Amino acid sequence: GSQNARFGGFDMPQLDIDAGAVSDESDNPIAATPDRRIDTDDTTAPSVKLVKYDTNLGLLFITFDSTVPTPAYSKMHIRDSGNSTGGITLSSIGHRHHIANTVSVLLDTPKTATFHEMSAPQLDVDPGAVSDFSGNGIAAQNDIPIVISDTTRPVFESARYSTSDGVLSITFSENVTVATSQLLYIHDINHDHTNGISLGTVDLSSASGNVVNATLGPSQNGKINGMHAPRLHIPQGTVSDGSKNEIASAPNLEITIDDAVPPALVEAKYSTDDDKVYLTFNMPVDNPDYSKLRIHDSGTDVDSIQFNSTIFVRTEGDTMVAYLHDAQEKAIESMAAPQLDIDAGAVSDAADALNTIRPAANLTISIPDTIPPELDSATYTTGNGTLTVTFDEPISLLNYAKMHIRELSTTSRGISLADVVSIRHTAGTDTVTATLDSLQRTAFETMQSHSLRIDESAAYDTAAAYDMSANAIRAAVFLINVTDTTPPAFVSSTYDAALNMTTVTFDEPIVDPVYSEMHIRDSGSDTGGIALSDASPKVYSINSLSVTLNASQNDAFVALNTPQLDIGAGAVSDSSDNPIAATPDRPIIKGDTVLPRVESVAYDTNLEMLSITFDEPV
Repeated sequence: GSQNARFGGFDMPQLDIDAGAVSDESDNPIAATPDRRIDTDDTTAPSVKLVKYDTNLGLLFITFDSTVPTPAYSKMHIRDSGNSTGGITLSSIGHRHHIANTVSVLLDTPKTATFHEMSAPQLDVDPGAVSDFSGNGIAAQNDIPIVISDTTRPVFESARYSTSDGVLSITFSENVTVATSQLLYIHDINHDHTNGISLGTVDLSSASGNVVNATLGPSQNGKINGMHAPRLHIPQGTVSDGSKNEIASAPNLEITIDDAVPPALVEAKYSTDDDKVYLTFNMPVDNPDYSKLRIHDSGTDVDSIQFNSTIFVRTEGDTMVAYLHDAQEKAIESMAAPQLDIDAGAVSDAADALNTIRPAANLTISIPDTIPPELDSATYTTGNGTLTVTFDEPISLLNYAKMHIRELSTTSRGISLADVVSIRHTAGTDTVTATLDSLQRTAFETMQSHSLRIDESAAYDTAAAYDMSANAIRAAVFLINVTDTTPPAFVSSTYDAALNMTTVTFDEPIVDPVYSEMHIRDSGSDTGGIALSDASPKVYSINSLSVTLNASQNDAFVALNTPQLDIGAGAVSDSSDNPIAATPDRPIIKGDTVLPRVESVAYDTNLEMLSITFDEPV
């Protein structure tokens, strides 16, 4: 059985007979007889098993299901899907090779181009194109799919940048996808990646076939236009084809500039820091004619400032700087809305002197804000424990770790606003509201003086506050105004029986008691009782008041079961005019001024014990 299987696996079985394997009856031995064909009953015709094209080698491989002699190449054709005529006949290909069950043919350049133009290349085999060693001829096989084995890397072909629309078009040898656009990089020929443009920071459209388009923004346009000779750098693996073949590293690739755009003004500003006018264009400019640039106030051209009348004008790259005289500084700072006029031909671009700037009038000249913000006020309200901090202009960002509530003379400890949980600021407003918790309120109210301290910043990006122009606040110490909205509160009430005196204590100094709003009543009563306004004398000092009951009031007090104090709303106020809230049924502690006395003394002889009894616990 196993030998039969092995025999069936031979494409062309043969018998080898060694010398002397058999002899005739006269003992004549047979001579060695190799390669004797074994006739079989094979009637199965060969067929094409696989067709594969290797793009890297340019070879087409045809594999049959059995070993075959050399085919008739004129009966084998490469055609596009659906075609039954034409195409590439294999007999027209010069380089062909056959071994066992495989045929390989090498497509030359024209035929490779024809092959790649086919949308779905297939192999058509005519009847009898090949036979096996048993003489079985192949049947017609049409539309055999050709498997494309793509091992060819995509290759950069060209890069063109258009100044008119800011689009960089990169063309490759085949359809590609961009896996890591941030690695594609534009740089000047002598500067590698210095001041370059990463395409990961621009609008990179998806690849369309073999072309990738990157749309540069205004700042990137300015950079590439300022380069002496822009180059494209494509690192290994940045681009790949549909078969995931990655591009090889390709540095210093030339970028062709299609320049048809004249220069234009991007920004005009006057700096009060150095008294210079700065003009920024969208590209490097050349051939300046300063007589064609002038500054004037909005709505008038009288007393304009001509650039050719300034101390000095410097043009470098895309920037022009005009140094003003003192009189010109005063003139521009007195203008309500300074504007710039540009006459035709004032500058041209550096790439092509034919691209001259177009005339423009009444262009805005900005005066940037370079003044840092300052604290305007800081107010603490005792009633709700809220600190309200106001700046002299809107604030964009705050760093609370750089802001502290401290004693006026101290530079450490205190309350950091970073530790205040309830703190609120809306970007673009000038106010911060911080509500202290109970522990922080206690810490604040025990301070003898109160200040808000802004720390000096070690680095620009760690300052305590920034205005809308990103100016950082400077170190400062600001006095906090304390606003008292907390009403006084009852602490205790005592009665001294020896003096017939009632003393009431509050939690802070009081002013102007209204005795008619204070009554001693039995517990649970809200009318009648003893009005402190009828007692005399009445004395108040700092945070307490005392009244001495007359005889009838003292008798009424002693008759009460549970004497308590009812305080009406507004009975006392603090120095900030905060009136006390209604406070009924406050307990009155009776002060004991009666001395204890001995009631009896006894000695027990049996127990040898002396016992002394007093009239009250001692």
